Amino acid sequence: MKTVFTPGQMKEIESFTRIQRNMTEVELIKEAGIRSAEFFLAEMKPKIAERITILSGPGNNGIDAIEMALELKKKGYAPFLVLVSHEEIESFEIIEEFLRVSGPEQLEPFKLVIDQTSIFVDGLFGTGLSRDVSGIYKEIIQLMNDSGKRIYSIDIPSGIDGENGLERGISIHADCCGVIGFLKTGNLLGDALDSSKVFKVIEMEMLIPEHIHGLTYLEEEIIPSIPRPQNSYKYNYGNVLSIGGSPGMNGSIQLAAMAALRCGAGLSTVAFPKKERATFTLVYPEIITKNFETIFGFEEIIRNYTGFLFGPGLKLTKNSSLYLEKVIETKKPLVIDASGLDLLSVIHFPLHQTIVLTPHVGELARMSHLSRTDILEDPIKHVREYSKLGFIIVLKGPITIVSGMEETILIRSGNPGMATAGMGDVLAGMILAFLQKKIPPFVAVKQAVLLHSMSGNLAREEKGEDSLIASDLFQQIPIILKRGQKHETPARDSKNTSNR
Repeated sequence: MKTVFTPGQMKEIESFTRIQRNMTEVELIKEAGIRSAEFFLAEMKPKIAERITILSGPGNNGIDAIEMALELKKKGYAPFLVLVSHEEIESFEIIEEFLRVSGPEQLEPFKLVIDQTSIFVDGLFGTGLSRDVSGIYKEIIQLMNDSGKRIYSIDIPSGIDGENGLERGISIHADCCGVIGFLKTGNLLGDALDSSKVFKVIEMEMLIPEHIHGLTYLEEEIIPSIPRPQNSYKYNYGNVLSIGGSPGMNGSIQLAAMAALRCGAGLSTVAFPKKERATFTLVYPEIITKNFETIFGFEEIIRNYTGFLFGPGLKLTKNSSLYLEKVIETKKPLVIDASGLDLLSVIHFPLHQTIVLTPHVGELARMSHLSRTDILEDPIKHVREYSKLGFIIVLKGPITIVSGMEETILIRSGNPGMATAGMGDVLAGMILAFLQKKIPPFVAVKQAVLLHSMSGNLAREEKGEDSLIASDLFQQIPIILKRGQKHETPARDSKNTSNR
């Protein structure tokens, strides 16, 4: 578990740290340079004779790079410094060997430097970048990316927006990024995960003011199991209903229903219109099916369930909103996914009910009447707008954002092989099952998202990314869940039986 801050929050943290530790800005930068040099040597493992070229741009990130060069020189290396800026560097010792690049006329000398370089250190831009990269900076980044040489980035790959992780026209493709102090939102969101093969936090003594609250970032954790009493039966663990499916899309609702069973639900049922029964082929025999013809028949069906999923594979009709309203009236935990999300603008939602929304970026854009670009510019803000209304919202992506009334967290969402049909349906069913457990709803959603991610990663080990499909997770979910079991099952005999 790590804490993530925005670039604005980091500026406050750095200022507070300097005051509390009685340091100047220069002293804090020098410390960052020393820590960066140590980390760089440990991760990149350069040989003493290798040519290390350090690029220093404008601002504090560039000064960090200079301090890193000085520290490497003290350790016996001979770094070559490239100053890419019109600004004069003051108050810092400059190593003897350097090239200043301030315009196109210096590109030819820089190309000669590339030929002699083994490893680049990228200190062009820091987390404050929020505009497109242009001019000489764009050309230098392109040359570095095309060089085939190893690249290490200080704090964030240059060209990545420090706030939302979007690539601003072009960005460094780093082999490793050493993030100083704490992760920033730009290290995780948007294009960030494609801009660096590896990113790790460089530990520093940074002090956080009481009024600043970061986000929690999770990659994996043990999912604790709740022991089942011997004297129990299926209705103790949730009787859940998934509503959706349509001709050609019946697989989605079955994936969700099966995922609920794999995550511990006692019974899992799929409901769909009776007129579609002829086109429905049951894939998993453990799933129960129900049909309805009218809204009154639907009300009869939903009466005794303990939780609902609405939307996967659903073909919207003029009555779809009425069906969703009837589910809401039960006041039972509800997950809304896929087509169900398109009904949000015409439905009244009570705040006393646990309702989880599971959109991807495109669906959140439609829900919010915005463009995808609008959402990606500030995804955390748009997610929080829904959580303030009382929802728990799960914005699916490479980094999934989970937000409730009290907390917003970021979760590394598996791997690119999970970008395939049905993965979101499996997640929705997993969340539905976890909402049946005797744990707080937000914790339930967090654990389901983590389990989905970890199961996808385990499946990748066996299948690879190209061949991964949604149902592959069903074999991996039990393996992950078993890790959280801490109890011993008593030996059974003829007198030790359970009702099923």
